[in-house]
Amino acid sequence: MSLHATELLLEAVERDMWREPPAELLDALRTVYLQTEGDIEGRGEDASAG
Repeated sequence: MSLHATELLLEAVERDMWREPPAELLDALRTVYLQTEGDIEGRGEDASAG
């Protein structure tokens, strides 16, 4: 799943557009989002340090 799709699903939950997502799926989406954001930030730091 892409980062954009993950963001859209999490936003749908926040806006009550997806009222009852399965808890396990919601946790997985949040984990993927945080890991991906960390990877992206890490790449930026590596590029600026190099």
